[in-house]
Amino acid sequence: MSSTWIHMTSKFQDGIALINSIEPSKLRLLVNRIALFMQRDLSVKTSSPFTEEEEAKLEKSLDLTTKDVQLVIDSANLILQQAAYHVIKPDILKNKLTEGINLEEERATVIAAVWGANANSIVESLRKRSVLPYQFADITWLLNIEVSSNKKSKLKEPIAVLELSLRGSDDSMNQKVKLEMRKPELQQLYQNLEKIQTQLDALK
Repeated sequence: MSSTWIHMTSKFQDGIALINSIEPSKLRLLVNRIALFMQRDLSVKTSSPFTEEEEAKLEKSLDLTTKDVQLVIDSANLILQQAAYHVIKPDILKNKLTEGINLEEERATVIAAVWGANANSIVESLRKRSVLPYQFADITWLLNIEVSSNKKSKLKEPIAVLELSLRGSDDSMNQKVKLEMRKPELQQLYQNLEKIQTQLDALK
């Protein structure tokens, strides 16, 4: 199975090898802590799911160096981040982990189970943390009729005008964007929205 859903680097492969050496019960606790960290409140200003003291305890518990513990955390975090980005169902994630990046089945089962239990909350939390300056707020639309410029033709082509209201980080940044779309463009937009909805439904 293709691993194009995640970027395979030598460092990440080293992280997978380390994860394969961790007892499943300990791995579950570690990955679950990362999953909860990804759902943290926006007011919590911290860059790691573990404190320095907790990482020191992990070193002893997992019998790993400080560098290796951090690599395990980074690798597990990357897996969950990419699962959220691609909106992957738990059973598919398990297959991708075992067949695509050579994670042992028992460890893949643990990560897929943690992902399945936290997927909806993680996706929703990451959505709220959008790094883009604007987020969608509302949409209005109307339908115009454009008469053909060809004098010999009496064809009238419908054109949809969409007005997107975008919400910035403060009221002064709010904007409106108008789009004109003909039928083929609207159909393509609708098909893409259907794909997004299908992926979101897969998490329910």
